[in-house]
Amino acid sequence: GRVICPASGLDDVCDIAIKDGRITARGRELPGSAPEVFDASGMIVTPGLIDIHTHIYHLATPLGLPPDEYCLSRGVTTAVDAGSAGATTVAGLGSFVADQVRTRVLCFINASMHGLAAAWGAGKSSRAGEMDSLTHVQIEEAVEAIEAFPDFIVGCKIRLCAGAADGGKNEREAYARVQAICERVGLPLMVHHNFSTVPIGDCPGADSSASKLRKGDIYTHAFHGLETHIIDVEGGRVDAAVLEARARGVIFDVGHGGGSFHWPVAEIAAAEGFWPDTISTDLHRDSKDGPAYGSLL
Repeated sequence: GRVICPASGLDDVCDIAIKDGRITARGRELPGSAPEVFDASGMIVTPGLIDIHTHIYHLATPLGLPPDEYCLSRGVTTAVDAGSAGATTVAGLGSFVADQVRTRVLCFINASMHGLAAAWGAGKSSRAGEMDSLTHVQIEEAVEAIEAFPDFIVGCKIRLCAGAADGGKNEREAYARVQAICERVGLPLMVHHNFSTVPIGDCPGADSSASKLRKGDIYTHAFHGLETHIIDVEGGRVDAAVLEARARGVIFDVGHGGGSFHWPVAEIAAAEGFWPDTISTDLHRDSKDGPAYGSLL
């Protein structure tokens, strides 16, 4: 098959020999015989993929899916859950999901202590906004949880969306608190940003904004066409604040789980050479049959 190894820069059509679960040789028409041969002609052979935006807190959240069925079977060997669990529920994500599956599971802890235990979509209105009360967004509890699971929690996640924060009343304060959490623990923040009262100028933020995202923070759903998108409509170009954010090292992620991608936005961005840094699926219950699907092996 076509063998691609990002670490070494390899991109070649060749054979791979595997013994006892490890690669032992690479080349064309390798000598010797093998008890089992898989013909990968026309396929890509690559190290396991990492999906940095999934929802896999199965049965504990409305959006959760079992990771081995929907991730591992499609080439994703590391799945990062994006905010399904919060400070008071992350232990369960570890014990009842990560410790029970073959897929390597990591997570971004939600700004809200209970995560997405009752939350569905996050449009203009949500059935149960995880930040409808700021009592759910506690800095000390989040820091304690992150320090308790340093090999499992890789960052924080917030859905900056009016429908997730009492019609937008709590967005600014919740955003400030989760940024404070990330500053304390030295981990990145992933932001879902649409239908928000926080403008592009503050998230991802111009260089002059006090609430701007930092180097290594992740702006997911980067090409959605909903309110608070990355395009300056009057100029028909990528917003200046977005360009400033990229220049200082903010990561722009696709996060296409259904309604989070708009061709006109992507076309304008592509015309300016503004390509995504990462391509994730935002895999969840309502996207598993498209667009976040693949052929089962």
